[in-house]
Amino acid sequence: MKEVTLEDLQESVQDKLAFRTLADYCTICRAFLAFVKKTRPTRIVSPSHLSYIFYQYGEAYGHKITRPLNANLFIDSSINFKRAFDRFMTFLADLKRLQKAVVNRAGSKQYIASREINNVPVIAIFLHDVQRAQRGNSIFGINSTFKSNHFLGYTVALNKLDGVYYVDPRPEMLTNARLREQIHDFQQFLVSDLWLLSGG
Repeated sequence: MKEVTLEDLQESVQDKLAFRTLADYCTICRAFLAFVKKTRPTRIVSPSHLSYIFYQYGEAYGHKITRPLNANLFIDSSINFKRAFDRFMTFLADLKRLQKAVVNRAGSKQYIASREINNVPVIAIFLHDVQRAQRGNSIFGINSTFKSNHFLGYTVALNKLDGVYYVDPRPEMLTNARLREQIHDFQQFLVSDLWLLSGG
């Protein structure tokens, strides 16, 4: 069997047709983690943001460097990732059963009528807004790509969304009262807002 290379992984993630199910995402994540375990790239902690890490690949891969990864969120073991993925799939199955129960209780015609296009909640979920940046002599700094004034301007000029969620929220999203009112951690969506938005 052919060994997976970094180029193989990059080609896979660029193939939009390769991701039709959540299981497809699980497969590429486990392949990446297996590649990391086998090639043992250098793990570098950002000197400006200690919760972020980078992997730098060896000479065979031109010493390429990954995007910043939040070490508090990153699962670096294929086995642990599979366990977390299986728990998430169980959660989704439970959610699907609950939504079916809501539809059955309300009556499907009545439920569908109440969810006409004008009443469907519109949300946005983001992974993060960070990129690598040079800080002094180090190329392993972190820069935020989130522009608070742009975000707040869009909510005034356009319609405000029913929910904006970040898997990796930036500190200003937690400290700025106007942003905190509109932007929440993705966990809040899963454990609270999802049920409210779905009418459960």
